[in-house]
Amino acid sequence: MRDDEGFADFAARRGGALRRQALLLVGDPDRAAALSRQALADTRRRWGRLGGAAAAEEHARALIARAAAHRGRAAGPAPAAAAGDAEVVWRGLASLPPRRRVALVLHADEGLDDTAAGARLGLPAATVRAERDAGLVALRGILLRRGRPEDLLPAALAAVAES
Repeated sequence: MRDDEGFADFAARRGGALRRQALLLVGDPDRAAALSRQALADTRRRWGRLGGAAAAEEHARALIARAAAHRGRAAGPAPAAAAGDAEVVWRGLASLPPRRRVALVLHADEGLDDTAAGARLGLPAATVRAERDAGLVALRGILLRRGRPEDLLPAALAAVAES
């Protein structure tokens, strides 16, 4: 299989998952689509050097996460699928600085530990842990009496993923 054919298959199979991740990280569908397109374009240029679909996907996810964390701006409004507690969680996420938001989402959605999230973001694990912890403290203040962010965040992210 030629490199171009392998990449086309990869993009068709994993493009939706990359857009989903970008949406969870930035909260804005248009920005998410742009981030995933940019990540796929860069991944295509490096396809032959990445050594397979798993490495290519990690490369694309890292590009999306780094863009969301380092060139980020305030997250967009809650996605249409978010309602009730999920909408409150999304508003809380949108109020956080980009690195905190990204650290929380990578942990809650993908279950990445601080070391794996740090590798994806190009940051030390201790920095990711500090950002995640600070984000949780901020979300606890926002979610008063609704529940713990650790419990509400995965459900809010999943609600958007199902839409």
